[in-house]
Amino acid sequence: MLVLAYNVGPHSLLEYLIPRIYWINISRGTDYAVIEHCLARCNETKGAILHVDATNQECYPADRKELLRYLDSLGCTCWNRRLGDLSKPAIQAWNVRLGLPTTRAEISGEPTEQVIIKTAANCRGLAERRLDTTNQLPSSALGVSTPLFDRFGDYRVLPRSDVSSAFWRDDHLFIERFVPNSTSFIRVILFGSQTLLLDFESNAQVKRTHNSILKQIILGTRDVVLLKVPSLTSIAHERACQFADAIGLDCGAIDLVLSPAEPYIVDVNAIPWWNEAMPFNIRLHLLEHTCPYLLR
Repeated sequence: MLVLAYNVGPHSLLEYLIPRIYWINISRGTDYAVIEHCLARCNETKGAILHVDATNQECYPADRKELLRYLDSLGCTCWNRRLGDLSKPAIQAWNVRLGLPTTRAEISGEPTEQVIIKTAANCRGLAERRLDTTNQLPSSALGVSTPLFDRFGDYRVLPRSDVSSAFWRDDHLFIERFVPNSTSFIRVILFGSQTLLLDFESNAQVKRTHNSILKQIILGTRDVVLLKVPSLTSIAHERACQFADAIGLDCGAIDLVLSPAEPYIVDVNAIPWWNEAMPFNIRLHLLEHTCPYLLR
């Protein structure tokens, strides 16, 4: 696969899977001659990944429609071509549309119910910060407003009654019901038809890969139900695949939190983060099973 990278920062997962010879940076403009040359040089490469780091995928690059038409004319399959708005409000709207449970919170409700305050943009809008100044989001969307974050720099969880009315009105923020769970959360990484389910364990209130321990890795495919795993894990995988198919996520990751009753989709990452400190067994699985699949 040829990687067409736009606004991609360091530690993208694909950096560790696809050699740089297959990468073209289109952040400063698309050179169609270079793309055609690379496809011709890499004879085994029959497709491309539109690797865009931005919350609203459909806006980038500026010539996205022209680029996709050009790739079509070359007979080149393009992953992630259908991706659009990946903001947290859009994700929860998709959950509703697909009949999946949603975490969207309303201003009215039980005053003591726990809610979590997030930026509407992915990853506090850090990708938007890297874009030029005409594309910058207001500061409230970039995670610089101290009241939004706890002493560890993470999203705050608090009773609905403690949330300022200004936060409910701010379009750059999104407030979700906090899903009480035990210690687990799940990330499903997707590469075309292949899936890699990572089952993490954490005692942190807001669970992330960096504050968790990996319990198990499960290889699968989008169209096969996982067997010999806990039912919630199997349901999480099924819902992640259903969601990815609906929004056009060919390559990326979906995060789910587990309540005692069911899993909730809370985040979609077109650019899954990675670094060399990640557990060796994940790296081994990816190198053994995913690299040959992406480079064939």
